[in-house]
Amino acid sequence: GVATPLGRTAARVLQLSPVPVYMVPLAQHLGRRKG
Repeated sequence: GVATPLGRTAARVLQLSPVPVYMVPLAQHLGRRKG
């Protein structure tokens, strides 16, 4: 499936990047949905 490679890539990115980059887009989407 597509979820497996995406999950592995995300995991590797999270390990490499000290700052959780995924939190920014997630926060924006959640904020737009709630707001």
